[in-house]
Amino acid sequence: MNWIELFKLALTRRDIITIDKLVQDVPEFRKIEDMRTAYTLIDEVKQTFERKQHIIQQKMNNMHHQKAS
Repeated sequence: MNWIELFKLALTRRDIITIDKLVQDVPEFRKIEDMRTAYTLIDEVKQTFERKQHIIQQKMNNMHHQKAS
């Protein structure tokens, strides 16, 4: 299985450990299409984590406001 296939599988499974390892070891792609695919996959993970971070921040803010009331 190549890097892109492994990344897609890890993304589908939400396997953060494998995603982290793959992001740290991105190969040099020979085809521009493979580079674009890798970029898109990494960007998708980044956006997912940013959304989750935002949700967690909102929950923390709500908890803080509830304690202050």
